[in-house]
Amino acid sequence: MPKLFRALRHRDFRLYVAGQIISLTGTWMQSLALSWLVYRLTKSTLLMGTVGFATHIPVLLLGPLGGLVADRFPRRRTVILMQGLLMCQALAMAALTYTGVIEVWMITLLALSMGAFNAFEIPARQSLYVHMVGKEDLLDAIANADARHHRGATDLFGALQRRADRPEKRQREEDRAKDQRPPAQERHHDGRASSHDYSPPS
Repeated sequence: MPKLFRALRHRDFRLYVAGQIISLTGTWMQSLALSWLVYRLTKSTLLMGTVGFATHIPVLLLGPLGGLVADRFPRRRTVILMQGLLMCQALAMAALTYTGVIEVWMITLLALSMGAFNAFEIPARQSLYVHMVGKEDLLDAIANADARHHRGATDLFGALQRRADRPEKRQREEDRAKDQRPPAQERHHDGRASSHDYSPPS
């Protein structure tokens, strides 16, 4: 078995990988949806970037505290709790968007809460690797998880971004074709075309 996939010989790690594929797909879809929703509401790239910043800054600021919590409290329960809170956060965003009451400040708070939950979930989750694969395959498990996280996120973001750009691209093409279309002939009230619209015969 290739070294990168050697950690997959452990049943617990295989179950973890299967769960993470689903979880990461939802996480990156939600991250894209937050920024896209802000842009659709405000047409402001500054606010769109602000929401993206709000999603990640709590991980940077609360990361050390998350590591402390992972060391002092049961890690498995911490991961389950944070995943449950992340699910509630996603459901809240879906409900607010569906009912049409969503506003930018709500999206910003949801982004901050998402980042805060991740700040506690990530250290607790990553510290479980050694319990799933042991010290022998620990580095392989870390490399496997890191490759899956970044490659999957890049592919998913690119696919969704291309999908999101299709309507706007189609609209631009229609506008361009409309601008290049020759003006229609002006007609008199009796239906005859104006004489200035005719070109002299060759």
